[in-house]
Amino acid sequence: MKNIIISGSIIKYPWGGLIQYWTAWFHGLKSLGYKVYYVEDVSWEYACYNVETKMMINDPSYGIMRVVEELKRYDMQNSWCFIDHEETHYGMSKQELLKVFKEADVFIDTQFDTLPQYSMKGPLRVLLDGEPGWNQIGIKNMIDSGESVPVYDAYFSLGLNIGTPKAMAPDLGITWERMMVPVLIEPTPYIPISKDASFTTVMAWQANPVKTYEGKTFGMKDVEFQKFLELPKLVNQKMEIAVSGPNVPWDLLKENGWNVVNADDISVSLKSYRKYINGSKGEFSVAKNAHVATKNGMFLERSGYYLLAGRPVVLQDTGWSEYLPTGRGLFAVNSLDEAVDAIDQINGDYQKHARWANEVAMEYLDAVKTIGGFMEILKTKYGRM
Repeated sequence: MKNIIISGSIIKYPWGGLIQYWTAWFHGLKSLGYKVYYVEDVSWEYACYNVETKMMINDPSYGIMRVVEELKRYDMQNSWCFIDHEETHYGMSKQELLKVFKEADVFIDTQFDTLPQYSMKGPLRVLLDGEPGWNQIGIKNMIDSGESVPVYDAYFSLGLNIGTPKAMAPDLGITWERMMVPVLIEPTPYIPISKDASFTTVMAWQANPVKTYEGKTFGMKDVEFQKFLELPKLVNQKMEIAVSGPNVPWDLLKENGWNVVNADDISVSLKSYRKYINGSKGEFSVAKNAHVATKNGMFLERSGYYLLAGRPVVLQDTGWSEYLPTGRGLFAVNSLDEAVDAIDQINGDYQKHARWANEVAMEYLDAVKTIGGFMEILKTKYGRM
């Protein structure tokens, strides 16, 4: 059995959606026969978020409690470590962690420069880029300012255009491998929608700071949402967003017909997050401005879970429409008019679009398939696994 270490951020930020993202990795890797370890670290105070109290705290016990509940499902309750800003180790001890890194075959770093003091000697170091475009611009700015950046043996991106001429982002002189986002496929019964169900999404208004590159500014979803602000007025359909973060224009959203709820209340646990998706009629969502502007080809796993639940998805295009079938349960849109048309098409034959949505998830997003492809690249191109 090969040993894999993967880094993450779910103890710091134990939102249901984030936990769901990493459980797909745990499931996929374990299903493929690997021994999996999870690691996470912070280097600053008050780095942990309590989703229930909506407060930043020092004590990681809340996040640990939430995460270990899920790790038990994958027999990983003793295969994790969190290191706080004072280098206190939770879960595995320092000695145990050193041994794990020494014996590991691959370290998948999803957070950029995680635990270099452990990983530089031993496993194949793989960077997995989950913020395509935004990350490449950030790294380029670091290099241009004279900062040192970590070096990896292999570079992967969830941006399906990253490293190709289609993406308007620097490739940094790096060979980027690409993969479709993994979705945990579990046998679950289809849950019929209620008569008053809304199209929904779960989003952060301003998830990350803006970045500038070659005189242009690259922002977050708040920028792109302005293009679709009037959508509820133009469709015969209830529209809702679960939103969090600073500077949310609650009154403006409501004035334009959106029902608005707090995303933290939706994401307090994995169970509540899934319940929200299952209670929706479908998803309408914008993408981050950095993703749209760089045409990175990113398709988020959140939309994948709507599809899996048989909830049709209308999603702003970042270039992902070249890689997934559209027009049947899944619609790529670039304008307000296209969004109106997509929702009208779905409502015109909802049951068919619901079935097609599930078929897209099953065929293209299965974590075992997508992660299996990722591991095959490591084996054939990098001589590991």
